Amino acid sequence: MESLKLEDLLNLHSYSTTYNKMYEISYGIITAMAGHLDTAEAWLNTVHAEYRRSINRTHIIETVEQVAQYTHENLGIAHPIMAGTVKYIVAGYDNGIANLWETDINRNVQPEDGIAVIGSSQASVREFIKDNGYDFYMGKVRAAELARRAICDAGLTDIATGGDSIKVFLIKDGGVEIISKDTFADLKLQFNPDYPMEELMVESEFLC
Repeated sequence: MESLKLEDLLNLHSYSTTYNKMYEISYGIITAMAGHLDTAEAWLNTVHAEYRRSINRTHIIETVEQVAQYTHENLGIAHPIMAGTVKYIVAGYDNGIANLWETDINRNVQPEDGIAVIGSSQASVREFIKDNGYDFYMGKVRAAELARRAICDAGLTDIATGGDSIKVFLIKDGGVEIISKDTFADLKLQFNPDYPMEELMVESEFLC
């Protein structure tokens, strides 16, 4: 899950479809980003460095909540011009508890329903998940399939959802596991095989 370096982005648009939108802070904390990706990547590099310093007891960032709080509180200071265009999901498993946060310059919240969605199709993805059998205590197989179905549904109408690298991550005690990896074409064939392909205009990568 290595991220692109900033120098690699000189010839790429900030919303590039090849950009990796997942960033591993540690073996148990992972972040998804949306918005102006140059800014998002630069700030996550800072967050990661602060987390590493905490291991030597020189800083306080050690948990998912602290990563989320640090991102929220300092993003505007670090990148005041572009900070409002960036959003994050910070997720992980620490101190025996699964944690999930939504973070941007304006908010730092732990969703009560256990669903955090960012990106251009976030409203439709959230609605699909809640309307199609979401259960806070569902197992990983059901959860992964529901996430994939939601992405497929959103991608049929949103040009910024889809692409060739759609991954579902399971974050658990002991680390992060990739439990599925698809292209949008794979998902369409499985969940919406009768939808006319010529009507699709999917261009961007979407990582869940």
